[in-house]
Amino acid sequence: MLRAFRLALSFLSILPAGLKDEVDDRTIRGSVVFFPVVGAIIGIILLAIGWLAKNILEPLALSAVIVVALAVLTRGLHLDGLADTFDGLFGGTGKECILDIMKDSRIGSFGVVAIVAVLLLKAVILAQILGQSTWLAVLALVVFPVIGRWSACVSLGTQRYARGSGGLGESFTRLSDTRVVIATSIITLVVVGSLLLLWTVPVMLSALALTLAFNVMVGRKIGGITGDTVGAIVEINEVAALLVMAIIALVAK
Repeated sequence: MLRAFRLALSFLSILPAGLKDEVDDRTIRGSVVFFPVVGAIIGIILLAIGWLAKNILEPLALSAVIVVALAVLTRGLHLDGLADTFDGLFGGTGKECILDIMKDSRIGSFGVVAIVAVLLLKAVILAQILGQSTWLAVLALVVFPVIGRWSACVSLGTQRYARGSGGLGESFTRLSDTRVVIATSIITLVVVGSLLLLWTVPVMLSALALTLAFNVMVGRKIGGITGDTVGAIVEINEVAALLVMAIIALVAK
């Protein structure tokens, strides 16, 4: 289990995990369960950055720093998947054309728009949360990376791989199953539930609905998911989680 955790940490972040040997299928399968845990670790680091800079920067500037830090911590892995997914879905026609565009390392106009939109939305929504309440900001910074990576687990555990072979997401998709979804859901409920209490329900339900809807749309286009589309749903659900928490905060006033 330790090797599986280290694989998840090294795969999803730039944090040193000390894993230099090749991993087997069992380790890959087990690593998916730890995706939300890695999200929590990333969230705690973002919280530390926010705490250190809270008296120096205004909410919008602080949220921008946090969003950039998140991109650096994750090596832009999910942002790259987001760009490739939007380039393929909106720039191609037919499964093979879409998959070829996704595989292309160059970024197109749709990909640029998607990245800019996601980064701006995260910064603006997070700035609103940071300006509302200190305790809500603490919750949001820890929770939204967890929700994003949980949605990746749901996708990997419920969808088939769209490509015949090859691609970053093949091993994770091929080896995951509904047990992974159950395990990660329990972990996420523990992590998020301990912080959000009753707020867990709307945040996780919105993430689940958005994930399933996105995967249905992608499945109709290319017959399944890829590593790129999993990265895209992580980014989309991070924005959605922040948005839901911001709306709940406004309603609760």
